[in-house]
Amino acid sequence: MLHRSLQKKYNNIQDDLLVLDGGTLGLDLLGYIEWADRLVLVDAIDIDMEPGTVVKLEGDDIDVAFENKLSAHQMGMKDMLLTAELIGQRPEEVVFYGIQSATIQMDMEMSEPVKK
Repeated sequence: MLHRSLQKKYNNIQDDLLVLDGGTLGLDLLGYIEWADRLVLVDAIDIDMEPGTVVKLEGDDIDVAFENKLSAHQMGMKDMLLTAELIGQRPEEVVFYGIQSATIQMDMEMSEPVKK
Protein backbone atom coordinates (compact mmCIF):
# COMPACT_ATOMS: atom_id res chain seq x y z
CA MET A 1 0.00 0.00 0.00
CA LEU A 2 0.96 3.67 -0.15
CA HIS A 3 2.50 3.89 3.31
CA ARG A 4 4.86 0.98 2.57
CA SER A 5 6.29 2.61 -0.54
CA LEU A 6 6.68 5.93 1.30
CA GLN A 7 8.35 4.20 4.27
CA LYS A 8 10.87 2.52 1.97
CA LYS A 9 11.62 5.81 0.24
CA TYR A 10 11.80 8.15 3.24
CA ASN A 11 12.17 6.40 6.62
CA ASN A 12 15.71 6.24 8.03
CA ILE A 13 16.92 8.91 5.59
CA GLN A 14 16.25 11.95 7.77
CA ASP A 15 15.96 12.21 11.54
CA ASP A 16 13.11 14.70 11.18
CA LEU A 17 10.83 12.65 8.90
CA LEU A 18 8.70 9.65 9.80
CA VAL A 19 6.21 7.80 7.60
CA LEU A 20 3.75 5.85 9.69
CA ASP A 21 0.64 3.77 9.01
CA GLY A 22 -1.71 5.14 11.65
CA GLY A 23 -4.45 2.71 10.66
CA THR A 24 -7.21 3.06 13.22
CA LEU A 25 -4.92 3.93 16.15
CA GLY A 26 -6.62 7.28 16.71
CA LEU A 27 -5.54 8.75 20.04
CA ASP A 28 -2.61 6.34 20.29
CA LEU A 29 -0.95 8.54 17.66
CA LEU A 30 -0.72 11.54 20.00
CA GLY A 31 2.92 10.83 20.85
CA TYR A 32 3.84 11.04 17.18
CA ILE A 33 1.84 14.22 16.75
CA GLU A 34 3.61 15.78 19.73
CA TRP A 35 6.92 15.00 18.00
CA ALA A 36 5.85 16.55 14.67
CA ASP A 37 6.25 20.16 13.57
CA ARG A 38 4.27 19.36 10.43
CA LEU A 39 1.68 16.65 9.93
CA VAL A 40 0.56 15.16 6.62
CA LEU A 41 -2.42 12.80 6.72
CA VAL A 42 -3.40 10.57 3.79
CA ASP A 43 -6.60 8.54 3.78
CA ALA A 44 -9.41 7.22 1.63
CA ILE A 45 -12.42 9.51 1.47
CA ASP A 46 -15.92 9.52 0.05
CA ILE A 47 -16.76 12.83 -1.59
CA ASP A 48 -18.74 11.55 -4.60
CA MET A 49 -15.94 12.13 -7.09
CA GLU A 50 -14.25 9.89 -9.64
CA PRO A 51 -12.31 7.07 -7.88
CA GLY A 52 -8.64 8.01 -7.68
CA THR A 53 -9.33 11.75 -7.39
CA VAL A 54 -7.00 13.38 -4.86
CA VAL A 55 -8.01 16.42 -2.81
CA LYS A 56 -5.78 18.50 -0.55
CA LEU A 57 -7.19 20.16 2.56
CA GLU A 58 -5.35 22.45 4.94
CA GLY A 59 -6.02 24.40 8.13
CA ASP A 60 -9.62 24.90 9.16
CA ASP A 61 -10.85 23.09 6.04
CA ILE A 62 -9.66 19.81 7.59
CA ASP A 63 -11.83 20.24 10.68
CA VAL A 64 -14.86 21.24 8.61
CA ALA A 65 -14.36 18.31 6.23
CA PHE A 66 -14.25 15.77 9.06
CA GLU A 67 -17.68 16.97 10.17
CA ASN A 68 -19.01 15.39 6.95
CA LYS A 69 -17.66 11.90 7.71
CA LEU A 70 -15.48 11.70 4.62
CA SER A 71 -13.06 9.06 5.79
CA ALA A 72 -13.30 5.54 7.19
CA HIS A 73 -10.91 6.70 9.93
CA GLN A 74 -12.47 10.14 10.24
CA MET A 75 -13.68 9.87 13.83
CA GLY A 76 -10.26 8.79 15.01
CA MET A 77 -8.55 11.63 13.15
CA LYS A 78 -11.08 14.21 14.29
CA ASP A 79 -10.67 13.15 17.93
CA MET A 80 -6.90 12.94 17.59
CA LEU A 81 -6.54 16.45 16.14
CA LEU A 82 -8.95 17.99 18.65
CA THR A 83 -7.16 16.35 21.58
CA ALA A 84 -3.76 17.44 20.24
CA GLU A 85 -5.08 21.00 20.03
CA LEU A 86 -6.55 20.91 23.54
CA ILE A 87 -3.23 19.82 25.06
CA GLY A 88 -1.25 22.30 22.95
CA GLN A 89 0.36 19.65 20.75
CA ARG A 90 -1.37 20.15 17.37
CA PRO A 91 1.32 20.88 14.78
CA GLU A 92 1.36 24.36 13.30
CA GLU A 93 0.92 22.90 9.82
CA VAL A 94 -1.54 20.07 9.10
CA VAL A 95 -2.33 18.91 5.57
CA PHE A 96 -4.80 16.18 4.61
CA TYR A 97 -4.67 14.39 1.26
CA GLY A 98 -7.88 12.50 0.60
CA ILE A 99 -8.07 9.94 -2.17
CA GLN A 100 -11.55 9.14 -3.47
CA SER A 101 -11.90 5.39 -3.22
CA ALA A 102 -14.14 3.21 -5.33
CA THR A 103 -15.63 2.01 -2.05
CA ILE A 104 -15.15 3.00 1.60
CA GLN A 105 -15.57 -0.63 2.70
CA MET A 106 -12.69 -1.96 4.79
CA ASP A 107 -10.38 -3.78 2.39
CA MET A 108 -6.67 -4.55 2.29
CA GLU A 109 -6.33 -3.86 -1.45
CA MET A 110 -6.58 -0.59 -3.33
CA SER A 111 -8.88 -0.38 -6.34
CA GLU A 112 -7.25 0.12 -9.74
CA PRO A 113 -8.22 3.82 -10.06
CA VAL A 114 -6.69 4.56 -6.67
CA LYS A 115 -3.47 2.68 -7.50
CA LYS A 116 -2.97 5.01 -10.47
